[in-house]
Amino acid sequence: MKKYLLGTLLVLGTMAYGQGNQVIVPVKDGNATANLNIQVEGKVFDPMQLSLVVDITAAAGPTGNSFAFKMPDVMKGQKTEALTGGFDVYLTQDGNRVEFNSDPVIKLYNGEGIEHKDTDVITPAGPAKDVKLIYTLTTGKGSNKDYTGKIFVQADATAVTEIGNYSDGSMNLRVAVTGQN
Repeated sequence: MKKYLLGTLLVLGTMAYGQGNQVIVPVKDGNATANLNIQVEGKVFDPMQLSLVVDITAAAGPTGNSFAFKMPDVMKGQKTEALTGGFDVYLTQDGNRVEFNSDPVIKLYNGEGIEHKDTDVITPAGPAKDVKLIYTLTTGKGSNKDYTGKIFVQADATAVTEIGNYSDGSMNLRVAVTGQN
C-alpha cells in the first residue's frame, strides 16, 4: 500500500512540473489515504471556422490560458534574473494553419487598457515596498503562418524600503488580427 501511495504521489508531483504542488497526509497506525480532486475544464471549437490561436509555450498559468511567473526570492538591494514566457500565434482553419493577410498586433497592456512600453516600470502590490517589475515583450515572424513572442519579467529590489511578498496581475498580452478572411 505504501509503495502505491508513494508512487501515486510521485506521479502527481511529476505531473505538476515540480511547482511545489503536493499533498501531505500523516500516517496514523501505519495507514494513510490521500484524496485529490480531479478537475477537468475545456472548450470545443468548430474546426471549419477561421480561428486565432495563441499557444503558450513557456510559463503557462494553471488554467493554460494565461501566463504565470513565480519570481525567485531576491535579497534587498538586488535584481532577479529575468523569467521568460513564450508563445506562438497562428491562424487555423479546417485543421490546418493558414497564412495571415496582415501582421497581427501583439502588445502588452496594463489593467486599464493602456499600452505598456518597455521603459514603464510596475510597482506590485504587497508589503514589500518599492519593488519594481520590468516587463519586456519581443516578437518575431516565423513564417506567413506563424509568429512567436517572449515576455520577460524581472524584479528589481535595489530600492526596496520594506521587505515582504509582492504580487502583480495588472498586465495583459493582447493579440489582435484584422482583415482576415
